[in-house]
Amino acid sequence: MKPNGNSPVSAEGSSPIAWAPILGYWSVNDDQIAYKGGDEHFAAHGQEFPIGILVNNRELLSGACRVNVEFADISPGPFAGGIILGYRSQERYYLQVQLGAGQAACCVSEFVSGFGWRPLKVVGPRDVLEARRRYALDVWLRGQELRVSVDGVKVLEILIPRLLEGNRPA
Repeated sequence: MKPNGNSPVSAEGSSPIAWAPILGYWSVNDDQIAYKGGDEHFAAHGQEFPIGILVNNRELLSGACRVNVEFADISPGPFAGGIILGYRSQERYYLQVQLGAGQAACCVSEFVSGFGWRPLKVVGPRDVLEARRRYALDVWLRGQELRVSVDGVKVLEILIPRLLEGNRPA
């Protein structure tokens, strides 16, 4: 995955983006982030697969963000990559917007404590995704309205079940 922009520093001189691996092993440098696998596994639909979560010191409760997603290999097994919104801990509610998850080209899912990930909306067949192709995944959030575009094309729009937690402007 490649964060939007050419440097780890966000606009207008704010502090550099800091990254923390929560699950799995990651390689992080100025222009590329790569998931290297891990010991944590998740079981779903009779399959077990590695899972990685990498979080940063930015909070998006309203606005837009972009990540470039590229899969080194696309095999018949599970694979996915994308953006997590509203992450607080492994046990609390958050959203994922991913390419390749839920057997779909694009999937919005929520993490529900005690249950796991629940797809909210999926679009497109997963087998249209190509290895070694860079996809621009854009997410726009305002309140409970979430819009997702891939390579500049709006692919889905959804009202999420609840507001994300965090600091809200007064």
